[in-house]
Amino acid sequence: MRLVYPNLRHCVAQTWTSTAKLYARGPRSGWRCHLLHFSTCLTVSLAFSFLLFLSLRFSLKYDPTVSGSITVACVVISTVALFVSKRVRCFVFLFLISCGLKQGRNLLITAGTSLVIFWNVQNTFNNLKELAMSLICNLEKKRVTFDLTPLSNYIEMLRWVGGQLRFPDFRVFRFNTSFQVRSKVISEELAERLQQGGTLLNATANDIRTAMETLSSIGQKVSPLLGVILVSIVTILYLRQYHRNKKFENVFITDLFVQYDESQRANGRPHVLPLTEKETKRYAHVPSTRLSVREAKGMLKFCLPILSTFLTWVLFIGVDTLFYLLIKIISVRLEELEPFHVPLVMKITEGQTFIGVNINEQNRTRDFSYSMALFEKECLPKPTLLIHKSAPSLSVILLVLTALGLLSSKLLQLRLLVSAEFWPQTAGVRVQYLHDKILRKRLKMKVKAHKGNLVTLLKKVWQFH
Repeated sequence: MRLVYPNLRHCVAQTWTSTAKLYARGPRSGWRCHLLHFSTCLTVSLAFSFLLFLSLRFSLKYDPTVSGSITVACVVISTVALFVSKRVRCFVFLFLISCGLKQGRNLLITAGTSLVIFWNVQNTFNNLKELAMSLICNLEKKRVTFDLTPLSNYIEMLRWVGGQLRFPDFRVFRFNTSFQVRSKVISEELAERLQQGGTLLNATANDIRTAMETLSSIGQKVSPLLGVILVSIVTILYLRQYHRNKKFENVFITDLFVQYDESQRANGRPHVLPLTEKETKRYAHVPSTRLSVREAKGMLKFCLPILSTFLTWVLFIGVDTLFYLLIKIISVRLEELEPFHVPLVMKITEGQTFIGVNINEQNRTRDFSYSMALFEKECLPKPTLLIHKSAPSLSVILLVLTALGLLSSKLLQLRLLVSAEFWPQTAGVRVQYLHDKILRKRLKMKVKAHKGNLVTLLKKVWQFH
């Protein structure tokens, strides 16, 4: 088992090295090399086309058939271009790496922020609209209820009282009483105002919803295009800086640097390896699985915008949740209110007297009491909460951002190694420049140390004399 594992590891490493060299420098003679090179180009093309399919399907809202057709065409064209052109292979691979660096991070942050703002702001506005519509609904119900229950009870009470007003029959003549009550409630103005308020509220809500949906649609369609353009520009600028500026990101000790230093040592020239402790902190060995202090600082700097964006998302989601809980508590408390009871009992005492003495006395009582609900049950506000809707999408975005943050330093190393494989002459010039730079710094440090020793010696001689 101990013998199998190193052999397997060596085989995988050799296969990976051969694949990388074929992809960078093109296929050599032999059908196996051509087949391996074609497989590598097809894999890179599939990864690039998969990003294109996601943009077409979910950002531009194209049909699956259209998105699939464009993706298949892109796979065919890009595979042929990658197989033929070295520049296309370099650009596409560096483009995919750049998607995992600051540019990809910024695009994901923008997408997540847009989703949070659009969903939660729209949901908060819908909840406030629901609260306002419930108030208008309750006023309308109260207007109709007031026309029926309280007023009808008072009219019945007056009619009953009028019916009790009877004069005695004197046989010779008779008194006829007529008591008529008519009711009229002028509530047309209130109904018109309530209707106008509901119409205005619906119109405002529709305008705001239309504006937000328009902005969201434009953002979903424009953001991927702008993102691709931005990442392409950044990739082109990186290649330009890599070729023209020797100082650009030239702080890594690669295998090519080690070979160059060994050749310098073999020829009897100054060499720099092994590095000093101070130089080790400044210059990192690549490829390496260890995380240096410099890389840790870069990772922390990369993750700071992610943390601040996450706090912003929590703020928007918290405000939306707070409004939801507030309206929900109001709805529960209104539902728990007991109906308002108005006691209205009429009692009439009728009696006959003779020479100041009561001969016959009768009591008549009738209950006209009624109850009114302070808030109608069917008008209670029903808020909605979007955590269950936004949580999956935001969780995926946060997971990808976290992975990019952990891999950010290694992606920088990978970009440098890929560039060195595609452009070995430029990589050799950069290695020579870094080697000379380390030698110059060491020489300066030695000169400073000798000057310090000379000054100390002169001071001692002066003190002795």
